[in-house]
Amino acid sequence: MPVVSATLHSMRFGECCEDLRKAMNDPPDPLIRVEVDGTLFMAVGYARTDRGVGWFDHAVLFCPFCGAPLQTVEEIRHRAEVYRAGQETPGN
Repeated sequence: MPVVSATLHSMRFGECCEDLRKAMNDPPDPLIRVEVDGTLFMAVGYARTDRGVGWFDHAVLFCPFCGAPLQTVEEIRHRAEVYRAGQETPGN
């Protein structure tokens, strides 16, 4: 799975260090990924249910490997609002 080209601070997620790049690309189902709205998330836990495994994700503000700033709460909020606005249809 390639690194998604979501940018911040004039870099793509995974450009701050090799460890983050590998974590996003090596496993077939990475635990660190970019959502469709461009927000970087990391799986922080899971729960088994009668309908399968449910994952708990958390937005990543700083690289968990090198500490570089990746995104802010305000940027995440803005991307979510823009994404939601694009998903709205008349009558909703």
